[in-house]
Amino acid sequence: MPRTSYDQLAKTQTKSLLAVILAYANNELESEEHLEIKVNWQTENWLIVQTNVRCLQALTTSVPGCQLTEEQVKEALESLEDFLGILEDHRINKRGSEHWHFTLKLWHDRKNKELNLQQFDQEWQRRQPEKINLVQNSSDPPNLYQKVQELELLLDQANLKIQDLEGQLEEANRAAKFKIRSAAAKTLAQLQRLIELYLLYYEDIQSCFIKASEILAEDFDVMKTRDYLWKELKGIRIIVRQTIFKEQLQMGYLELCDYYPNFHNEFVATQEQIKKNEEFVFEQFLMAAQSDVLVFNTVTKNEYKTALLGNALRHTASMYRDILKSQTDQLVQPLSDFLLNLITASTGDPNQPNP
Repeated sequence: MPRTSYDQLAKTQTKSLLAVILAYANNELESEEHLEIKVNWQTENWLIVQTNVRCLQALTTSVPGCQLTEEQVKEALESLEDFLGILEDHRINKRGSEHWHFTLKLWHDRKNKELNLQQFDQEWQRRQPEKINLVQNSSDPPNLYQKVQELELLLDQANLKIQDLEGQLEEANRAAKFKIRSAAAKTLAQLQRLIELYLLYYEDIQSCFIKASEILAEDFDVMKTRDYLWKELKGIRIIVRQTIFKEQLQMGYLELCDYYPNFHNEFVATQEQIKKNEEFVFEQFLMAAQSDVLVFNTVTKNEYKTALLGNALRHTASMYRDILKSQTDQLVQPLSDFLLNLITASTGDPNQPNP
């Protein structure tokens, strides 16, 4: 938010930014090459700068006592342009832009940094509104100037308090964004693990097919083979469900609910759809597997080969696994996109709409 006055606090912050930019441009700072700040001395006292607010804010942290917030950096740049008139803004689209391209037109050459900062003090004082000078007139009531000084002190203290609160708010927002990204990553990982377990079921049952083939080859009892297969297929599925419950994969969304209350309903609804779809596909698979076994009622023992049943069951399991994966991917796509956006978003805005 732009300043309505150019008080002592504004002066201090603006001077700090100018000093650190000059120090950077004159190669007086070390270990700051990683910052995206391009500087070029067009003349001995005209400095062209291309950068963004975030990098300028980071640059101020390299000099003790000069650290500013991003908002204070913006205000300082505006003071250099609007109040002192030494900054020429070259941006075409200025509104809401975090990027800056400007020329600093100094009073003295680049080597006289201290002389430029002294001139800064003089220009700042010279450009103060006339009403500030009027209160210093000896003809004013004796205590008027003192009252103005007291009010200015109170204003500076209030500005410092606001600065402190803004810093606390910025820190709280950063912490909230980190928690949101972490919770979203955890939720997405658990959702993917839930789907993975359902799909792995069709890998875990492969050994049952071998045993079923051996039972049929040994006794050629089709019903006995069917009963064994059903028992094993259902038993392994129970183990999968116990694993899901043990890993608490259906509880991973709770941390996000503090930030997105409606996310609870969306997540629970999606889980219920996944569960119902898995149950439906499993029942269809069970009936198809039974058909694979019962078809051998029309085959004699001498015609049967061990690989026939195993191959048929593996083909059926693969087909229904693909069906389950395709349908599940469609069900979770909106939720996955929402979580991925939270994880990869540069801002991690806690005010982002629910899925």
